Amino acid sequence: MRSELPLGSHPGYPELTYHADPGLGSGSIKDLSRSPAAFSFAKRFRKAPTAAMDFGSMFHMKLLQPERFDREVYVTDADLPRRGTKAWAEFEAMARGSLRASPDAPILFCDAEDRARMDAMLQGLGRIQSEMGLNPFEEAGHSECAHFWDDPAGVRGKALVDRMATGLEWLVDVKTTTVDLDARGLFRHAVDYAWATQAAWYMRGVRETTGWASPMFAFAVFQTKAPFSARFMPVPPETLAVANRLVERALSNHAELTAKQGDAPRDPDSGVLELRYPDWFVDSLGE
Repeated sequence: MRSELPLGSHPGYPELTYHADPGLGSGSIKDLSRSPAAFSFAKRFRKAPTAAMDFGSMFHMKLLQPERFDREVYVTDADLPRRGTKAWAEFEAMARGSLRASPDAPILFCDAEDRARMDAMLQGLGRIQSEMGLNPFEEAGHSECAHFWDDPAGVRGKALVDRMATGLEWLVDVKTTTVDLDARGLFRHAVDYAWATQAAWYMRGVRETTGWASPMFAFAVFQTKAPFSARFMPVPPETLAVANRLVERALSNHAELTAKQGDAPRDPDSGVLELRYPDWFVDSLGE
């Protein structure tokens, strides 16, 4: 399927339109880097949005696009009706009527607890700024910038960059998480969710669409529970080198799938596996 969405870089691009594009985004690249089977099954069994995902979406809007937050988020101190009931349908219709969201845009609901959590999380920007000497979200640039490109590997690529600091040539992706933000826990979480692979794919697309030779990529990570820690995590060259190998594996797996259309891909993670302690765990015990 060939998209008619324009190639290039597009600040403030509509999220629903972006996701409708059939190009390979970072989610597809992450799945493909695991195996063709992971990619095929992820396309067939898409997850429904969870409460945590909705909260993350609201926080992204509050931080990056406050005007969109005002259009698409209904703020209330009242208890929400149970979803799926007649009372919920009436409440949702009332909420939509009070907002300026487009008819096809989902509305999100923000209660007093959500607002308090977001306020506590946003204080993390002060901690980041005190260490860096700047606030990356106050630098000149664009939020929710979509990139579409014809990749040299022969696929159509896409990336939705949370924040482009144009003067610094920085790309920043915002993450919200419940995990503790100590180094070991956060690194493990980042590996489990292939953050660096996302960074490598986004940088690849931005180089294709903007001509930036060597943009810097960083994650701004906000904890959604007390103590509401915040981290700014640049992705160094040695990490990107590994991530680029995973991107190349993903593109190779995609080419294999394309060549074998109709054949069910083999799952490499099935079978017999002995239980072993990882080296870092054994090393942590000492002698």
